[in-house]
Amino acid sequence: ILDAAIATLRQDGVAAIDYQGTPMPDLDQATYVLVAGGSAGGAGVAHHVDALTTTLRATNAEVTVNGLADSILAPSLDLVDPSSSTLCATQPTACTADGLRQLQHEATNALWASQLESSCVAMHPTEPWRCFEVNHLLHHHVTSPLFVRMGLTDSLISDPFVTGGYQTLGGDPFNILRFAVALSADLGEFANLMANSEEGPATLTAPGVYGPTCSKHETLGANDAIYSTFIDDGGTPTDMFTVFENWRAMTGTTQLVSAAGASTCP
Repeated sequence: ILDAAIATLRQDGVAAIDYQGTPMPDLDQATYVLVAGGSAGGAGVAHHVDALTTTLRATNAEVTVNGLADSILAPSLDLVDPSSSTLCATQPTACTADGLRQLQHEATNALWASQLESSCVAMHPTEPWRCFEVNHLLHHHVTSPLFVRMGLTDSLISDPFVTGGYQTLGGDPFNILRFAVALSADLGEFANLMANSEEGPATLTAPGVYGPTCSKHETLGANDAIYSTFIDDGGTPTDMFTVFENWRAMTGTTQLVSAAGASTCP
């Protein structure tokens, strides 16, 4: 499906798509391409933005491709104890972090025959399930410049942790505050991505980050969730696209994660 969509946007043997009476431009003529998605679409960005970059640069070496992933990051399973979870009680495989990764990958692959990010699979050929965890992909295998937007109290992503009986490695049951603290730490690690990424020198740009204390899931399609959400940045209420444009220009604040009470969220 993705290949077909790209071929259509590149006008590869088909007429230009008409958008409200205006023909869409040929993607091969683009100077800048932003691949954005929320929720499952954010996972799609993680899995496919590098492949799209390679595809477009094969015919247009000067194109800049960025990714924007919204509402898809969960705390790394390496920071989670699943042994007390309700899933572990019925699925022994799910009682360890790696077992849970395998179970999630197998269940999703059975439904969708998912195509995993290729450079991750190349580095983990005997553990492809490791490449299903979006947290691992974003921190170690996406080399295209990437912007991550994630609500610290995302109602959908947090729910399995809070209601599913999971604990922190210290033995504390996850609640929404512990989820937010773990997620905030993960977002903070993006500042060190160029040093820590498994892809090494291929990762040339630290991700941009926007992490408000907001519970809304999948925000890119709602104006109020984007333009009426602010994080205090040294006394200045700052929305996501201000940080995004700072990140593109590599000036000012490029990573902004809220502290408790520092967000305005509709």
